[in-house]
Amino acid sequence: MAIYKIKLIPSVMMRILGVLAFLLIFASVAGQLTKYFTGHEQVCGLIPFLYVSNEQNLPTLFAVFLLFFAAVLLAIITLYQMKQKAHDLSKWAILSFGFLFMAVDEGCSMHEKLMGPMRALLGGRPLGVFYYAWVIPGFMVVILAGLFFLKFLLRLPKKQSSLLRLPRSFLSGVLSV
Repeated sequence: MAIYKIKLIPSVMMRILGVLAFLLIFASVAGQLTKYFTGHEQVCGLIPFLYVSNEQNLPTLFAVFLLFFAAVLLAIITLYQMKQKAHDLSKWAILSFGFLFMAVDEGCSMHEKLMGPMRALLGGRPLGVFYYAWVIPGFMVVILAGLFFLKFLLRLPKKQSSLLRLPRSFLSGVLSV
């Protein structure tokens, strides 16, 4: 069985993904300006295909790719941790499945389907800042996941936690509250 090694250089990956994100945003803004100044809604279907606020288009595909790529990397870490018989194996596996779920959710627009039921649950009236009512259960999930993973984040080696841009003093302060 052949073993292949792929070296991912974080700074190079960050630049590539950053340039792609910038190009998508630039194309979306250019499309909206074209729509505004010319009155053309479609321009060969490119304007809605590039608009970052639409679903199931090129920016959505980019977001799905990012989430899926993160899920794959987390799955690789999970397999490595399994081989090492690591203490936090379940956390890595949960993260991997969580990012896979988010990729599928983004690709299928599942979270948008929560808007109607959440609006009805909250009385069916205009919700102002919570117009996208799916953010309410989403926010709760993020809070619970944050609490669930807090000790795990504190146990990460210093190099990995610094890559996450989470200062240990912040995490320790949150944990002691």
